[in-house]
Amino acid sequence: MPISAFGQALLDGLQDPPGSPARYFEMRPPNGQALRMRTQDFLACRREEVALLGELTKPFSASRQPAVLDVGCGAGRHLKVIREHAPHALCVGVERCPGLRDYCAATVGTPNGFFASLDALPEQAFDLILLVGNGLGIFGDAEPARAGVRQLLGRLRPSGKLVLETGHVRDSGYSVDEFTVCYQDQADAPYRWGRAGPGWIEALAADNGYHVMFRPSQAPGGGFFFAILSAGTD
Repeated sequence: MPISAFGQALLDGLQDPPGSPARYFEMRPPNGQALRMRTQDFLACRREEVALLGELTKPFSASRQPAVLDVGCGAGRHLKVIREHAPHALCVGVERCPGLRDYCAATVGTPNGFFASLDALPEQAFDLILLVGNGLGIFGDAEPARAGVRQLLGRLRPSGKLVLETGHVRDSGYSVDEFTVCYQDQADAPYRWGRAGPGWIEALAADNGYHVMFRPSQAPGGGFFFAILSAGTD
């Protein structure tokens, strides 16, 4: 499988020495101005992400190995923070780019496992599932997003949590944009990226018997938030 433009941008960014000029890729809509995205924003966690991940790992027991799944793990920035807080955790990632999967396998620390798709995952229940980095958008349209979230909720242990990041929606509904990612002389196929408002998330959680708690996100562009879904009220 060839490396995508997005994957190549991240892999090149990982090779940049400290102090290098900023590296960018573009997200080009069919009409309108392209969005320039700084690669470094996808390689290091922001302060509020580190704090949230630290909080979510506090309940992990030292007597039982916790399992964490990061869907769309990229270069493993979130799993590396998990590893710092829970060295004994099983860290599992789903990532389409083979080069990024190899990088994660070599740098996230063991035990780990990295897979090309959700369907390739072995049978495993998780204490924490991450769909962050505006990750809800990977499912595209609203109905696939509902089905994808239900699939992930079905992978949680009884006390587990699903954390998703989304937003930048003018109302509480669901909207979709189409983009083509371009980097240097590469261009990926156009894709549809979904975004949801709090009301849409609350309805989805309630339909599946889950509670939801919201936290602000400082993701570039503004207007994003984290939604933490759990079966309990904590």
